Amino acid sequence: MSQRAELAALGAEGRRELVDAFVSAWERADVDGIVAMLADDARFTMPPLPAWFDGRADVARFLTERVFATAWRLKPLWANGQPALACYQQSPDDGRFLLGAINVLSLRAGRITELTGFLDPEVHRRFGLPRELRDENPGQFPPER
Repeated sequence: MSQRAELAALGAEGRRELVDAFVSAWERADVDGIVAMLADDARFTMPPLPAWFDGRADVARFLTERVFATAWRLKPLWANGQPALACYQQSPDDGRFLLGAINVLSLRAGRITELTGFLDPEVHRRFGLPRELRDENPGQFPPER
């Protein structure tokens, strides 16, 4: 099934609930909560890095050992018709939240099958996102475009 069909099957409320639950779990560093949303064969990639994490256990290990070493704030958005998140990582130097990635979610049967974290600042600029998140509560999932 295409991503468009997957998103349609979830419906607007289902999409909003999934993204809100993901944001909440990520910001709390709740690895178990995130893993519960993943398909068994989920994959986390971060182009252009040649690293990827296959399956729930590998993704969980990566989140635990690396990603949640610092705090994050996420701002929901859309990327290429898919739910995505602007991910702002807390700087250990001064506590500011700086844009570190745009994570795009791919879905199958209501579960996340792929997290693609775009790290390249050139990609970030295309979204017109601020480099620093000043609002501690970035808001709700935006309407579809």
